[in-house]
Amino acid sequence: MKEQEQYNLVIKFLKGETSPEENENIRNFLKDDTNQKVYDEIVLIWEASYKNIHIDQKKKEIELKKLTNRIDRIHNKEKISIVSTHKRKRTVQSIAKIAAILLVLVIPFSIYFRNYVGNPDIIDDLITKTTLQGQRSSIILSDGTKVYLNSNTQLTYPKTFSENKRQISLVGEAYFEVTKDSNRPFLIKTGNLITKVLGTTFNTKAFEEDSIISISLVEGKVKILDQANNDLDILEPSQEFVYKKSSNQYAKQAFDLDKVTAWKNNILIFDGERLDDISKTLERWYGVKIIIKNNAIKKCKLKAKFENEPLINVLNTLKFAGDFEFKIKDSIVEIDGTGC
Repeated sequence: MKEQEQYNLVIKFLKGETSPEENENIRNFLKDDTNQKVYDEIVLIWEASYKNIHIDQKKKEIELKKLTNRIDRIHNKEKISIVSTHKRKRTVQSIAKIAAILLVLVIPFSIYFRNYVGNPDIIDDLITKTTLQGQRSSIILSDGTKVYLNSNTQLTYPKTFSENKRQISLVGEAYFEVTKDSNRPFLIKTGNLITKVLGTTFNTKAFEEDSIISISLVEGKVKILDQANNDLDILEPSQEFVYKKSSNQYAKQAFDLDKVTAWKNNILIFDGERLDDISKTLERWYGVKIIIKNNAIKKCKLKAKFENEPLINVLNTLKFAGDFEFKIKDSIVEIDGTGC
């Protein structure tokens, strides 16, 4: 793969527009430790892209120069290089080329300026853990908190928490077992919400493509805040906070513990979900692309439970309940039928 194609693929992946085949290329790319370091740097810049402000071209060039200088410092410090698929070595200046595309063509700038400009060491202290489609993982943070990551999830956290708080950000789904520390609250940023805890166990689901964010409390107590740190609600065990992104409306409700946390044990539970929502879960779980050709069957509501089952078994079971047929070719699943 040519150098420019690699840059474009990384950007495409961060935008969530890659095919299953391209996801596999990303997986292979990240197997190299040096490439992973490069990717982590790019993700941190990418995560500065949530809001827009007007930046003139001259200021863009100034900030890009600062970024390039910072990358030079990393290179001089760690002496790292990137090995391409053709085994050619390139210096870490390649990051600057990708970052230039992100800064000038793709990324809005407000959070980048607010969080990173004027504080050149903050990126060095942050780590981003990413799971691709079809992957699940777990990590222990510096305070002993254990985090289980579902597929297609990004967790950004400091190498060492500060003395007065523990703050991370999440895109995707994770199950937290937070170490109790009454002097340092644990803060999780997910979209427009902040979850504040001292020590507790809960599940957070906040995929970018989903219309809602849900926070499901297993043990302890959590407080939900908005971006302005205004209190929205407090959860007790067995309560779930559901936030609708489009309307900024939210509600508190009971939830099925086994269903919400089943993914952590490699179990899939569908209890009356629509086929189009089930398809999103299967895409993330198995690393495939699912195309539903007939809109009539998207609304079919299905019930099923699967434990460590291959995709073909899952689809064969669902097709009888949903009265549809499917075919798989090159990680693409096509579903068609008359409707349920």
